[in-house]
Amino acid sequence: ENAARRDVLTGLPNALAFHEFCDRALARCAEYGEQAAVLYLDLDGFKPVNDRYGHAAGDEILVQVAQRLEETIRKTDFVARLGGDEFAVALADVGGPVQIMSFVDRLSRAFSTPFSAAGLPQDIGLSIGVALAPSDGLDTNTLVVKADNALYQAKTAGGGTSRFFDPKHAQIVQERRDLEADLRAAIDRNELEVALQPIVEIATGRIIGCEALARWRHPVRGSISPDEFIPMAERTGLIHELGMWIVRAACRVAAHMPADAPISVNVSVAQLRSATMTADMLAVIQEYGLTPDRIEIEITESLLITRDDPAIETARELSKAGFPIALDDFGTGYASLNYLRKLPLNRVKIDKEFTRDSVTHADCAAIVISVVQLARTLGLDVTAEGVETQEQLDFLRSIGCGAAQGYLISRPVSEADLPALFARKTEQHLAA
Repeated sequence: ENAARRDVLTGLPNALAFHEFCDRALARCAEYGEQAAVLYLDLDGFKPVNDRYGHAAGDEILVQVAQRLEETIRKTDFVARLGGDEFAVALADVGGPVQIMSFVDRLSRAFSTPFSAAGLPQDIGLSIGVALAPSDGLDTNTLVVKADNALYQAKTAGGGTSRFFDPKHAQIVQERRDLEADLRAAIDRNELEVALQPIVEIATGRIIGCEALARWRHPVRGSISPDEFIPMAERTGLIHELGMWIVRAACRVAAHMPADAPISVNVSVAQLRSATMTADMLAVIQEYGLTPDRIEIEITESLLITRDDPAIETARELSKAGFPIALDDFGTGYASLNYLRKLPLNRVKIDKEFTRDSVTHADCAAIVISVVQLARTLGLDVTAEGVETQEQLDFLRSIGCGAAQGYLISRPVSEADLPALFARKTEQHLAA
């Protein structure tokens, strides 16, 4: 009977035992007027370690987390592993929010020292959601739901923080969670769409590639911006599934396009931290009978990559496998010049803000000129994003920028419309 209430890996009580403890604590709250709290805990940074180094390394982390939690709680409190990387703490007979925040601070300090897995130090943070009794309810299931709701608020705030349940935000949180479930279903059912934005050689107007862009038309909410659903995918761990969906769509398009016009896909650093990324990419292109040079990988430069980041090693693996690597949004991030040294790049893409202001602001023009000259020196190709006026295109041509994309050239088009656009641009190129 005791084994039925214990987590096999960590030795902590499990969800069944946690609910039983909460039932007893809440009964005392109702009878004696005590206060209690349910804390839902989620590990920040756990999934990248698990993906990169495997489940054995993840298990090492979970065992150490359990030990630190047991060392932090009082004898009257209760800690359990609910499953995966989710843990819970029940605080019995607490004095109120101030005392709870003091405990939350202790928990955070307990996680300030790196953990150890795969023989390496690993930084793991903690997000915490809190529900109080009796103010948030005297029923275990109600408090668990509200603590989970508060945890979601903490995660969407960026993680590494805590939130108390707030009924004013509960409806918003539920709507977001429903949308996340819809995104997962849309990926599983292949309900997303791909749009293609052509990239042209400035000197000739010839299409030399396209960027694949994910589009989501929700059956109720209509078109949802990638600025909304891509961060959602990163936050919920769906980014690898979404990313591979885009790769498959890009391969499907590339299979019907000229061999000298690769399709570009945006890849987040979160995807690059997956140990299976290179193998997954190779499997998909082989499925479509393509070679790696047909798919260009765009890494978003605005995401900070540290020196020992496993994303760098994955980028090198992909490059060695034959995938061209481009640095997207160049100039807007944290350490652009450092990235030119760390990453095995073939191309840099000038951010659209610099392109837009290059003909009206001397400082932006100077930056664009410098990027083009630097890329030429390093043997890298350059694409300017966001070209919307002929004046911008003429400026880029005058400084020797190799390629461009933007609304002046073409808005993103559907997969069905791409061949006609490609044929038209080819005719224009041949006639020029």
